[in-house]
Amino acid sequence: MKKIIFIIALSFSFISQAWADSFTAQINRDKVTTDEVFLLTLTHSGKPTSDEPDLSVLKAFNVFSSSQILNQKNDNGVKTYEQEWQLALSSSHSDGKITIPSISLGTLKTSPITLTIDNNISNSEVLTESEGNQKKVETPQHSVQTKVSNENPYVQEQVIYEIILKDTGNLQISEPYFNEESKQDWTIKPFGDPSLNIVNENGKNVREISFHYALFAQKSGKLNLPKAQISGFYIQQDNHNNLNDFHNNAFNALFQNTFDVSSIFARKIPVRLTTPPQNINVLSIPENYSQKWWLPAKKITLSSKWETPKENFKVGEALNRKIFIEAVGLTESQLPNLEFPQIAKTKQYPEKAINTSYLREKNIVTVSEITNVYIPNQTGELTLPEISLTWFNTQTKSFEKATLPAEKIWIKNNPLFEEPTPTTVEDVIADTDILSTQNTAETPSEQTSSKTTDYLLLGGVLFIGIIIGLLAHKHPQKKNATKQSLNNGDMKKNVIQAAQLKDLKLLRESLILWATRRYQDNKILNLHNVMTYTKNKDFEKELEILSATLYAKDIQEWNAKAFIRAFEKENKNRITGIKPNQILPNLYK
Repeated sequence: MKKIIFIIALSFSFISQAWADSFTAQINRDKVTTDEVFLLTLTHSGKPTSDEPDLSVLKAFNVFSSSQILNQKNDNGVKTYEQEWQLALSSSHSDGKITIPSISLGTLKTSPITLTIDNNISNSEVLTESEGNQKKVETPQHSVQTKVSNENPYVQEQVIYEIILKDTGNLQISEPYFNEESKQDWTIKPFGDPSLNIVNENGKNVREISFHYALFAQKSGKLNLPKAQISGFYIQQDNHNNLNDFHNNAFNALFQNTFDVSSIFARKIPVRLTTPPQNINVLSIPENYSQKWWLPAKKITLSSKWETPKENFKVGEALNRKIFIEAVGLTESQLPNLEFPQIAKTKQYPEKAINTSYLREKNIVTVSEITNVYIPNQTGELTLPEISLTWFNTQTKSFEKATLPAEKIWIKNNPLFEEPTPTTVEDVIADTDILSTQNTAETPSEQTSSKTTDYLLLGGVLFIGIIIGLLAHKHPQKKNATKQSLNNGDMKKNVIQAAQLKDLKLLRESLILWATRRYQDNKILNLHNVMTYTKNKDFEKELEILSATLYAKDIQEWNAKAFIRAFEKENKNRITGIKPNQILPNLYK
């Protein structure tokens, strides 16, 4: 009987020991960088409880996620329970020590933990406790490093900035993020796709994921490199001993090993890494640099290409020349606006530059394409002046000049250049009246001769009138159709419709009628007359191109959209100081 009582007492002793409650806390790393995510694990052993840990004491930390797991163990036939809470935390504190305070679970409390914030480790190594209270260097599961191609660049010079993420697990991440504060002193351009390398460190395979950027400092002095944050997660599998074995065996048998039940007990652990602080010294623009544009580059070249064949250069026709600026180590916003020197008796219309960028041999290469339209107004030899750009060679630390040499071209005669001015009866009468008024002081014999001349001119006028009448009678339908198409409706609408149809002859007539009504001048007979009224440079350019295209011998491409834009802008301009002219001069005083 005494033996039975002893055995029962011993059993109760084991059971009471098995159900003894404990509540502990531990972290997976005791040294981290600012904003780096680490794991805090809270473990309760003993009888299962419905209480929750009091996390309100973690005010100094950012809590990203938490998970809870109940583990059941069987120790020599005695069941024990273990509850676990795992928290993903980070701290925004700078270098120094910070304490994770004691956390309560009912009447139980954990011991405080001291965490070291050290930004000098660059996430590359961590000191942890091992057996025998000895310190050892251990490679962390995740770390981030940075690298720059030049620690002493000039202001606005290209610097290649590399962010290297190291991972010993299976980290899933997004691309680095730069906040607005980091961008204040820098222009940041992504540089190609991320690269992946597998390296061996301390007997472990480590993934190195590299992100590349081109940085351009916007001011000189000692600047901090832009800080980037990398967010992601990894999956952690949990081992639950007997309880897990039971569930795994049951479910694997049920699904014939086609379903991995261990994934049910996996936890998604968030990770957030921040690039370590680093600064570089940015040099200012050299004092002896006096050019309008500061161009710190590795190489700049100028080149050109004619769209119009040189053998077809004719007076009055639009000649298109493409000019290219290729800059190695500059962005599109850094490229200058080319200035074209004036050329005698030649009009120029530079179009807006088209910029493109690409990567070549670890450099950003930007190409600016400018089309300049020349319309020469004289035949013979024409010299296009030299075009040059002064730039700073960041490799040789010296000033250089990119040059497009002067070029001589030959302009041929173009019989269609001078647009014919229609002859009307009113013009002849006006000429006759002007002639008669100029001869008031002539002798009687001269007056007789003058009258004879007047009669001949009047006879010519009558003859021209008869010819015009016959021509009008011969093609009445065509003339009436043209008049109807031009006179009916809105004059502005007629011009736009003719431009959209690319009917240049109809467009010319529509413009003349539009200008006649708009400027109240019946003497507007051709496109050159229309040009005398416009003050819009874009519209004047389009009229020049239209005139050149209309009378070009060869078929040329004509941009209707550009013409319509300039025309609508001109049509909106307010008309001031224009008085209607007389239709006919006075025949008699």
